Amino acid sequence: MMTRMAGCTMCSKTIPSSEKLAFFEFTGEDSRRAKESCKNCQYYEVAHKSGAAFYTCGNFIPHGSFETDRYYCGCIGWN
Repeated sequence: MMTRMAGCTMCSKTIPSSEKLAFFEFTGEDSRRAKESCKNCQYYEVAHKSGAAFYTCGNFIPHGSFETDRYYCGCIGWN
């Protein structure tokens, strides 16, 4: 089994996933992001509802599992 990887949200540096990483977010199967973000436009499902202030694709399809999880490596500082 392959180790799941996590990418820094700022610089994309990837390392093995761990809940101990700063601002870690699991984005695999059954995660909130996998179920609630759109495969077509990346906006959340709520943005597809009528009256939303954002332009979306208009056809929400759950994204499903992302290839990498998310975290912050500290590349632009901690302040």
